[in-house]
Amino acid sequence: MSLVTNTALPLAHPLVSQVGGWGTIDQWACRGLDRVEEAAPIITQPTKEVRNFLNLVNWISIHVS
Repeated sequence: MSLVTNTALPLAHPLVSQVGGWGTIDQWACRGLDRVEEAAPIITQPTKEVRNFLNLVNWISIHVS
């Protein structure tokens, strides 16, 4: 284990126990990610598609305005 993990786990354990365990934290994280995906669905697209889309938006903003 890395130094960061060895340092963080003992500090996190009391907090994790208070909120219901790692399963609860995982559920919260998944719900948060679901909200992000709903708000910005582009993050679910492959990187190449996002890059192509942004290049197109950039080209349009330069040449059309």
